[in-house]
Amino acid sequence: MKHIILTAILTITALTLCGCRRNTIDIEADIPEGDSIDILVKIDETDEDYCDRYAEVLKEAEENIARQYEVEYNIQRRDETLAIMDSPRYKYCEDGWRSAYFFCPDVHWVSGTGLDYKNSDEESTVEFADRFGSIKIMEYSPNGIVNVSNEVVIAPKDKFGVGKYISYSSQTGTADCDKLIYRKWHGMTPSDPLIIELLLVLPCWIIFIVMLIVMRKKYQPSGSPDGWIVGASLLSVPNVTFTINALALKLVPYFNINNSRFVSGDLAGLALVDLPWALCIFGFVMIVRKNPMRPDPADGVTGA
Repeated sequence: MKHIILTAILTITALTLCGCRRNTIDIEADIPEGDSIDILVKIDETDEDYCDRYAEVLKEAEENIARQYEVEYNIQRRDETLAIMDSPRYKYCEDGWRSAYFFCPDVHWVSGTGLDYKNSDEESTVEFADRFGSIKIMEYSPNGIVNVSNEVVIAPKDKFGVGKYISYSSQTGTADCDKLIYRKWHGMTPSDPLIIELLLVLPCWIIFIVMLIVMRKKYQPSGSPDGWIVGASLLSVPNVTFTINALALKLVPYFNINNSRFVSGDLAGLALVDLPWALCIFGFVMIVRKNPMRPDPADGVTGA
């Protein structure tokens, strides 16, 4: 009940701050002029704000607020707060779905462009998605609630991502999750290693070419190629890991969070990164094949 009173009192002042924050969830709302939207979240059945207990809690909160502001200069704030608490948007509670703005103190504001939860960064976006799992979009006007959309999953279990971009159409009354963003694992998203690998690729190419020049002069047919093979393997690691990582992000459904297709541009990008490395491997193989290791005479069999 305390958080109901707190959010109700802060409603007026919070509305004045809604233009200076980034969004936890970006919303593209196609609504008529004069209408607004809110995000609904599902309350746990054990919570005191669940529907079958909410009317009693709300009545008690209204009585407390009505008694709290008897001083003359607080009468206007009291009347504004009670008017908000008496609005259809505030009182809406169906099957546990309630306004995220009024129910959750960590939701600072909701507008036609997005929702601000805590710090509105990637971590807070994931936290919001994991906390509530799915949302609905409520469209309302000065005359009351216009529509409540379908349920939109923002924390899918079959994807390594959470919902970030939501679209809502007043004409159809439906909402969709248009884009997910990656979760983080040990502070990194699955796409972050690609940058590190790309930074290592170029110096490894240069070192590989220098190694081939030295190898061409120093490699002896009677010598063992093991040391050269180890060097070539280590210098191939950035390209190999980059290729595996890039293919996994496109071909593994769990990591391909937005179901993007593997197109010719992706293949061209891989070729651009891997072609110089492939040429280095080709040169390495040709040097080894051109100078095969000779058998040690001591290992041979002599006839009588």
